[in-house]
Amino acid sequence: MIFYTSPETLAGCPQTVTRNTAEEALEEASNLLARYPGAAVSGPIYVREDLRQELAWMIEVSRSGKILSRIFVTPGYVWERRPEEPLPPPGMRG
Repeated sequence: MIFYTSPETLAGCPQTVTRNTAEEALEEASNLLARYPGAAVSGPIYVREDLRQELAWMIEVSRSGKILSRIFVTPGYVWERRPEEPLPPPGMRG
């Protein structure tokens, strides 16, 4: 097990913890990010995504202060969740 001792600076977290870097996450998310021309894109933040119960890089896409989408990236897998999307019923998550 690996412990990272600087949780306030997870963007610089070593790849041995995240399995991919923040830069790699942005590259893997590029196809989804291209759907939002002119939108502001946050830097990747390492989070625990509750519905899939996975650790992932999260990138927020916003315009005029309103979040349009959150894109999550793990090694080899990218998914998107928009704020207006209803949550799936229990047992159907993921």
